[in-house]
Amino acid sequence: MADDGDDSDDGRPDEVPVTETLDEMLASDDSGLCAGLLDLLALLSGVGAARWVLHRAGDLALAAAPGGYGVHEAFASEVIDAALAELTEAGLVTIEVAVFDDAGDDDGDDVDVAGGEPVGESLRPASPGEAADARDEGVGPPGDLDENDRDDLEGAGDEPEEDYLDDSAFDTVTVAPGAARVIMARHVAAGTIAELGDQACGLLEDAAQSGAGIDSALLADGMTACWDRLRPLLGPADGELVKDLLTMRSWGLYSLVLYPDATEAGTIEFGEKLLADYEQALGPGHPDAWEARRNMAHAYGRCRRFDEEAAAFARLRADMERVLPADDRGILDARDDLALAHMNAGNYHEAVSQYTQLLADCERVTGPRDGLTRHLRGALGEAYVAVGRIAEGTELMESAAAELAAVAGPDFWEVTRLRESIDEARGQ
Repeated sequence: MADDGDDSDDGRPDEVPVTETLDEMLASDDSGLCAGLLDLLALLSGVGAARWVLHRAGDLALAAAPGGYGVHEAFASEVIDAALAELTEAGLVTIEVAVFDDAGDDDGDDVDVAGGEPVGESLRPASPGEAADARDEGVGPPGDLDENDRDDLEGAGDEPEEDYLDDSAFDTVTVAPGAARVIMARHVAAGTIAELGDQACGLLEDAAQSGAGIDSALLADGMTACWDRLRPLLGPADGELVKDLLTMRSWGLYSLVLYPDATEAGTIEFGEKLLADYEQALGPGHPDAWEARRNMAHAYGRCRRFDEEAAAFARLRADMERVLPADDRGILDARDDLALAHMNAGNYHEAVSQYTQLLADCERVTGPRDGLTRHLRGALGEAYVAVGRIAEGTELMESAAAELAAVAGPDFWEVTRLRESIDEARGQ
């Protein structure tokens, strides 16, 4: 895998070998920062990373190179930018400046990110209310989605201070292809490829969870590139890293589903490839794949492919019920997802049937005051209205809205939505 640097696409004169430039760079950088940034970018070769992701690597002390280049420490954004300038001057990385279109918008929120589509309001972090709105639309991150959104409603109205990223944060940084090949070969020879993969995995997963206004399509492409580069180099002893990389990509799918400018084709392709890789690596129906399957079902719904959404949730519920007890909270949430999918698909009578049984089970298992139970009363009320049972539906929604308002306040997002549904039902 040695590379003498004669590739014309390295961005440097042919007579200056990549290995020589890398050796000089590493020798002159005591902290290992430049080496660490190159390591991370080598895993994203051909895709690149947004500058803010590399800033985050500095914040998390994940920018220093593994394998003996230097110690791990946190680096300020200004230090990261100085290192990137040094790497650019050496011809080892290129930086594509993000193009901003501020016409008619004084706050500069409309952004064309390195050849992508405008991301608009997605520049700011999602608030808890918006995250809950996403949950209502059928979207949830990996892990136990409901441990905070239903059982801890008391703090649901708190809004964080908005934190806008500056223009340069959306620049795309890409390593020279020749340099990427040399870097990967060195890590393989040194036996540090798994350590490098662990660092990149932690960084990209954190980026997907950040909630900041990001180009999720670029991030998802980087995750795929990272997996494709690492997977052939990992052995049986690296099984936990393989699982971590798959979980990282599950967060990427979640981020992509919520990204307003993601294309249907790109989202579906990313999700279906992820599920295929889960099955290839862990076996069909592995529990670790459940959350990715759930996000994939939500992705179908976001793309208005409602029949596929319902079918995906039905298969997931069946697989979970073969492994977990019938009253497990995860099973109850899966049943909620499936009932909502039937509502989305227009199968209202089926949704009424499923919500009715699920509400009875939740009242028995989790109690009448549980957050999921309150949510289901409102959901069943909406399903009743959809099949023409207006009075029953309105009564259930009013009960749910009153209970939620008592816990989370009258301005809580779900209270507002239920009030709107009640007004609409009365108008019928």
